[in-house]
Amino acid sequence: MAENYCFDDWGHVQARIDLITHGGDPKLATEDWVRNHYKSIVWKNACLVRSFPSLKNRWGKHTILDGLRYRYEVEINQAHFSCLKRIIEQDNSSSLHMVLCVSRIFRTDEKDGIDDEDENISNQGGVVELTDGWYFIRAHLDEVLKQAVSRGMITVGQKLHICGARLQASGPCSPLEIKSSTFLLLNANGTRRARWNAKLGYQRNTAFTIGLKNISPTGGIVAVLDVVICRKYPVMYYEKTLEEQSVFRNEGEEEIASREYQNETNDLYQKLYLEGEKRIYKQASIQKEENSWIQKNLEEMKIEVMDQLMEQRPNRSVRRVLKLRVCDYPPDETLNREMNEAFLT
Repeated sequence: MAENYCFDDWGHVQARIDLITHGGDPKLATEDWVRNHYKSIVWKNACLVRSFPSLKNRWGKHTILDGLRYRYEVEINQAHFSCLKRIIEQDNSSSLHMVLCVSRIFRTDEKDGIDDEDENISNQGGVVELTDGWYFIRAHLDEVLKQAVSRGMITVGQKLHICGARLQASGPCSPLEIKSSTFLLLNANGTRRARWNAKLGYQRNTAFTIGLKNISPTGGIVAVLDVVICRKYPVMYYEKTLEEQSVFRNEGEEEIASREYQNETNDLYQKLYLEGEKRIYKQASIQKEENSWIQKNLEEMKIEVMDQLMEQRPNRSVRRVLKLRVCDYPPDETLNREMNEAFLT
C-alpha cells in the first residue's frame, strides 16, 4: 500500500513531523490527514515516474513533503476543498459532472474495507474505489459496469467521466472517517472512460454527451443525448381515464373531448345548484325564514355543490406528448437504414 511506503525509513510519520516543522499546526495536520494525503501523493508520483521515466527526479521524499505542504496551504489555509470532500460532507451534489480515478478494484474474493452488509455486492465484483487525487470513496457499479470491469475495460488507474452519480450515506461525515455505508452508485449511461491526462474533480461542462449507439437499455439515466432530429410528429394528447384506460388524441380530437367535458360539467353544476336552491327556498317558506338566512344557506350550498361536482366529475388527467424520430450523426455515404434510430416522447 502507498500509505506504508517508506523512503529510507522516511514514511508518513516522519512526513508529519517535517510538515509541522515547516509551520503546520499539529491539531490540523493530524495523523489521519497526513496518512491520507501521503498515500495519494506517493501513488500519483509512482504512476508518473513509471509512465514517464524522465520524471524520476520526482521520486523522493522532497516531492512528497512539497506536496503535503501544498495541500496544507490549499485545504487548511485557503479552505479550497476537493470534490469528494464536498460530496462526502454533503456540501455539494454528487450528480454533477466530474472525473475520478479508479484507485482500487475489490475482487470477488476480497473483503478488505467492506462491511458484512456489502458482502453480496463485493462477491459480485461490483465495488471499486475512486479518488479525486485528494480523498477516496467506494462506488457500487451496475450490471453493465460490472461486465466492463470483468472485460478489463475499467482497470486501476483508469480515469472516468461520471455524471448523475448518487450518494448513499446515513449523513455527512469527514472523508477521513468514511465507512463502507457511504458510497456512490454509478450507472453505465452516466459513466465514460476519460483521457489519461483529464483533470480530476468537477468539470466545467455540465455533462458529457452520448449517442444512441452508446446507450445501454439497463444503464440508467442519460444526462445529455446528442442526436439528429429526423422527423417531428404532430402533438398528441394522452389521457388516463378513471377506468385506467389510456387514450391518445390529436389536437382536434382533444378540443372536442375538452369541450364535451366542460359542457357536461357545467350541466351537472347547474343541476346540482338548482336542486339545492329549490330545497333551501322550500325550507325557508315552510319555516318563514328571512333573506339573511337564505343567503347564508345559499353560500354553504355552493360549497357543497362544488364538493359533489369534484367527486362526480374529477379533473381530466391529460398530458401533451411530443414525439420525435431521431438518429445518430450519419457518417458520409451512410444509408438511412444503416443508422441507429429511436423515438423520443
